Amino acid sequence: MGLFEDCFDGSLTTTNLKRYLVDNDINAPHPKKGVTPLIAAIFSGHVTVVKRLLEVGEADANAPSVDEQTPLLWASVTRKNRAGIVHLLLEHKADVDARCQTTQLNTPLMRVLNDSRDPDVIRLLVEAGASLTIENKKRETAEDIARKLNNPAVNTALYASKSFIDLETLVKVIVGLIGIIIAWVNSETVNNVVKGVMKEMNEVVKNMHGMTGERDAELEKVS
Repeated sequence: MGLFEDCFDGSLTTTNLKRYLVDNDINAPHPKKGVTPLIAAIFSGHVTVVKRLLEVGEADANAPSVDEQTPLLWASVTRKNRAGIVHLLLEHKADVDARCQTTQLNTPLMRVLNDSRDPDVIRLLVEAGASLTIENKKRETAEDIARKLNNPAVNTALYASKSFIDLETLVKVIVGLIGIIIAWVNSETVNNVVKGVMKEMNEVVKNMHGMTGERDAELEKVS
């Protein structure tokens, strides 16, 4: 057994990893398989091993396989523990928009949309700043792919940040509107308009009933 075998089968322990690091470059691809130890663990879906390689082994979250695919590009189409692995890679500064010729210039987000359509992974990538407008070799963007899918779960995940209004911003807008309304109501122009309307109403009442809308001093004396 060795470093790559332990990464592929998920048996890598912290003790063995430290022992392997003495004689192995943690970011070097396997001479035949062409993948790094980190990518080997990602391919097999071993999230615990991925975490150990990143945190104990200090593996580079962007070190590619021989075909130039980065760990995040591999993780976007892995079959097991996809979201957990993507989350770990993003925490360790994986390039969220990594592309290469092997994947037809598709970003990790595009690969998820074309493959699993996993809402959790889509949300993680978008929150990490994944581009919706970068083009692949077909001149398609992530938005173009999503539009063709017309999948409600995908759309919700893709535009999750646009579905909610920041509470602080909303409060500021409401307070601002209230201030505008108060200023408008208290303005001299509005007051003059209100006074003019009241005067006209008094005249109408007086003409119709011989009354005014003002208090009658004589009447008040009687009462």
